[in-house]
Amino acid sequence: MITKIKFFLLKNIHNIFFYTRINLFLFVSSFLKNPSNHQKLLRKIVTGIKNDGYCKIENFFDECTIDNISTEINKNLSKYYLDDNGYPISNDQFLKKNDPKNNKHQIKSGELKLMIFEHFSKEMNFLSRNSFFQMINIILKGNLRYATLQYHVVTNSEKNFQLVSGKSTERISGTWHSDNKVKHVIKGIIYLDDVNIETGGYTEMIKNSKKRLMNKDFRTVTQFTDENRLLSDDDLKNMGFLYNPDDKIKLLGKKGDLIYLDSSNLHRGTQLNNSFRRLLWIY
Repeated sequence: MITKIKFFLLKNIHNIFFYTRINLFLFVSSFLKNPSNHQKLLRKIVTGIKNDGYCKIENFFDECTIDNISTEINKNLSKYYLDDNGYPISNDQFLKKNDPKNNKHQIKSGELKLMIFEHFSKEMNFLSRNSFFQMINIILKGNLRYATLQYHVVTNSEKNFQLVSGKSTERISGTWHSDNKVKHVIKGIIYLDDVNIETGGYTEMIKNSKKRLMNKDFRTVTQFTDENRLLSDDDLKNMGFLYNPDDKIKLLGKKGDLIYLDSSNLHRGTQLNNSFRRLLWIY
């Protein structure tokens, strides 16, 4: 009973603060007579998160910038090796000291998620300090910290990547889930490759399902934070989360696109069909 009461109080408190920040920003920004391009993009993202739970900005980075980021990533991946259990271990003393505890890196056949990439080099650290990402954190998260970066690659083994072996047959986070029972969780995605229907390996989400989750009881919400629980589209329909096909959004994009999403909405990673895809998550 105490757990359920705590859940009820926390989810409503966090929800109130979340939408207060959003509405305050939208109200203040509406008075800007000549907003800059970044200010327009900020308003677009905040409005998209509020109304739909996601927003895509096409061509946020040009191809040259993405190629430079990819080159920097490849250079820094050489600082890691795989131990006998296939887990990434750093050769670099600084990275080893700052390595996330409790096995935060995630790896499966043909797939790798490597955390705290902002510590890998000055260039990646500079990217994490991008003023646009900081403004997103202030408005949508209510904090002043720099962004944390996560490198994510999925491949069908046609192309080899450092620290990745095998072919992706079962995705990390491949079942419907929510990243938090009570809080809104804002993440960004920088596409380092084109992500489309043919290749797969994209993230799909149920539009604005967080609002419906907020109205559900503790037992129902817990089902979406249990990684071992398999829930089909029909299950979602029966539970009132998938009213029509348009509720399920495929987060596709081109190289250089930027997507922000609220991952406390129901979402999952889809199976890769062909080729590969790489991206950077922004936390």
